[in-house]
Amino acid sequence: MIENPSNPCLKDLLNEKPIVISQLLLMYYAEVDMDEIELAVVMQLIRFRDCLGQTYPTIDELKTVMTLGSDQIRSILARLIEKGLVAVVHSPVESNHGKSSYVLEPLWDRLLTAWQKSKTKKLGIPSQSDSLKKVYGTFEKEFGRYLSPIESSKIVQWCSTDGFSSEIILEALERSVLQGVLSFKYIDSILKTWETQNLKTIEEINNYEKKYKERRKNNKNSNPKQNQKLQDKYSEIYVT
Repeated sequence: MIENPSNPCLKDLLNEKPIVISQLLLMYYAEVDMDEIELAVVMQLIRFRDCLGQTYPTIDELKTVMTLGSDQIRSILARLIEKGLVAVVHSPVESNHGKSSYVLEPLWDRLLTAWQKSKTKKLGIPSQSDSLKKVYGTFEKEFGRYLSPIESSKIVQWCSTDGFSSEIILEALERSVLQGVLSFKYIDSILKTWETQNLKTIEEINNYEKKYKERRKNNKNSNPKQNQKLQDKYSEIYVT
């Protein structure tokens, strides 16, 4: 283990921004008809985007960090686009020349579907990929952009690890929109609050809120200071 490195270059290396690679990509790339070479190219696209801010690296730039030749890289990119895993988006800019970007969202959609099929197959239940796609699409619509790999993984975590239904997740998203606090951290806090109260359906949430409002109304004059504290605590989560 290196402690307090004195070499400036080594310090810069240790301070380099890490690359976040979704487990979905590593676990299910073969399920979406990708081979290891295509996976390596996709991972380089992620590195250029997340670490260097380049959404459309040139063939030469990709070549400098890979053992593949220019023709091979060009062929692999064309293959990924043909398979519908990577898309190229052209956005207008002030220079009138436009800006191109490699977009990986089609790949994330396919990976989510592969993950869902794997889960439902193990559990022996009907596929719910449509509901997962609905959650994913609704989030992108509300956020007004494509979701990052980290955000996509968070949705998968809510569904698989935490066991939240798509209806509950979308309800939490709606609450965050109404409160004007559109962030995954805030949505996660809403879901965890409902989980703590053992609220698993929208009906249970509505009933709990109704009782909460009644208690707050009844206690309004009993202890104003304490009542205000409770109101401040829950006002950001429960729509009043």
